[in-house]
Amino acid sequence: MTPDKGIFRFADFELSVRAHRLTRHGQRINLPPLSFKLLQALAEAAPESVSREKLIESLWPDRVVGDETLTERVKLLRHAIEDDPTDPKLLVTERGWGYRLAVAPAAAVQRSPTRNIRVLTAAILALAAVLIAGAYWLRDDLPEVRSLVILPFDILSDDPDDAYLAGSIAEELRTRLGRQDPGRLVVLGRTTSEHLARDPGAIQQLDVDYLLEGSIRQRDQQKVVSLSLLTGKDQRPWWRDDFVVNVLSRGWRRSLVNETAIALTVDLAADEESNVPAAAWDAYLRGRHAWRDWTRRGFSEALSHFERALQSAPEFDRAHAGISDALGTLLYNGVIDREKNLPRARFHAARALELAPDSPLALTANAMLLLFFDHQPQQASELLARAVSLAPGNPEVLLARANAYWSMGCRFEAVNASRQALRFDPYSPIVRTALAWSLLLANDAAGALEHASAVLDWKPDYPYAAYVAAMAAGQMGDTRRAIGLLQGHDSPDMTSARGYWQARDGQREPARELLNQNWPPDSNIAHARLLFALGDPSAARDALDRALARREPEIVFVNRDPSLRDIPRSASLQAVLNRFQAACSGQ
Repeated sequence: MTPDKGIFRFADFELSVRAHRLTRHGQRINLPPLSFKLLQALAEAAPESVSREKLIESLWPDRVVGDETLTERVKLLRHAIEDDPTDPKLLVTERGWGYRLAVAPAAAVQRSPTRNIRVLTAAILALAAVLIAGAYWLRDDLPEVRSLVILPFDILSDDPDDAYLAGSIAEELRTRLGRQDPGRLVVLGRTTSEHLARDPGAIQQLDVDYLLEGSIRQRDQQKVVSLSLLTGKDQRPWWRDDFVVNVLSRGWRRSLVNETAIALTVDLAADEESNVPAAAWDAYLRGRHAWRDWTRRGFSEALSHFERALQSAPEFDRAHAGISDALGTLLYNGVIDREKNLPRARFHAARALELAPDSPLALTANAMLLLFFDHQPQQASELLARAVSLAPGNPEVLLARANAYWSMGCRFEAVNASRQALRFDPYSPIVRTALAWSLLLANDAAGALEHASAVLDWKPDYPYAAYVAAMAAGQMGDTRRAIGLLQGHDSPDMTSARGYWQARDGQREPARELLNQNWPPDSNIAHARLLFALGDPSAARDALDRALARREPEIVFVNRDPSLRDIPRSASLQAVLNRFQAACSGQ
């Protein structure tokens, strides 16, 4: 076919390059980006073969990878398009050379003139809509997209409380500046800022436009916050100002944010929190600072700060949403009692939405409860779509959107949402691990292992990354590495995953011993994984039913997690999973 059409048809498949879509008999097949790129390269060359060297250069232009990486990628693609991956008919190996697509792509079907006119008219209208929606890209009088990183502040006083003050100021700057159109200003997240402070050389790799440095010091009897805006490439001074702290007022905070926005030539939206008492706002920002540590201790600390914020401002919608977030995350991890705390989480989420119907945080808090505890993916998805439209540059909102896509089995969409979140916080452990998990659920074990391993390079004890890396390594056949990654972690999920790979590696006795330990009440899914690995599918099925009865949040991933999806399911569980799958189809 002619290359400019961007559509390849072969066997029962249609590959659309422009739409980044592969379909078979009209049904979409979700491919990871690298698998799609591999198939595209083979389709463009068909019926000729492509050498391994050329494929590696095309797929990984900036990296040095071995033949085994390409082999693993080919294996993943075969599982997606071949009827029998062990006897490939489409993606054929040319031994000693490379690979080829065995069926030459067919020419595009000619359309009738009337249909061509309809298609052309639709295309023109669609293009017009895009141009209208994004017209500022075509104007010469508007600045180009810029990026900003707010580095951790220097503490130049002896007051231990200034570390919290510095964190809350930086968080307010990220929140208000990042709330603007991310097509004009990209504000990178806190974890990326902290990484750049430890590794200044990474600033050049990220190619950010501006750096904002800050410090807190004591001057006479006053506390002073100094801000300096520098250009990213050469760190040339661009703007500097001092602000005197008045703990009884938020006026100095508003002035600080507004002056920074003026220096960046950004028009700020109205400050909807202007009536919130300074003490409540400070407590809220401290809570968000603790919450983003993504540890049990951090969530518990955040909860206490949010509750303190409500004592000063009972109708502070952000504090209500924060309480729901903290409680929901602790409930998801089985740390606190569900019967007592789930109603609390529901109350605060509903109150936040009642107070602020267009708050992305309130929408996200309600969506997460609907998704994981009420098993209502369609309703959750609708709330999250609104949240993303209101805060397209917020990595936490985008991460929540990826959560929904995972649970519904929208594999490509989950990877895309995770990558968007990573754009705004590229060194965030939770965001990058979320991308790794998305890739794993999309059957891209090699990509999952790559990203999870990068997180473990930064934080060797980060359990979430260790779990994803272990699952990816095991999927790639390296069970010993999987077991090693899970050693030293004692949560139910990590323990059962270790036993799962021990059983797969032939170490059945050590795995069986894990069954005799005390399992928490809400660890039925972890228990099911281990039971199935040890050859007891009936008991594993019963454990999944107990998990469903107790509304364990991870039940929504039974269809997705490679270590769970082969366990037999009851009709009641299958009905829930079907509802999630149907929600994906409606996206």
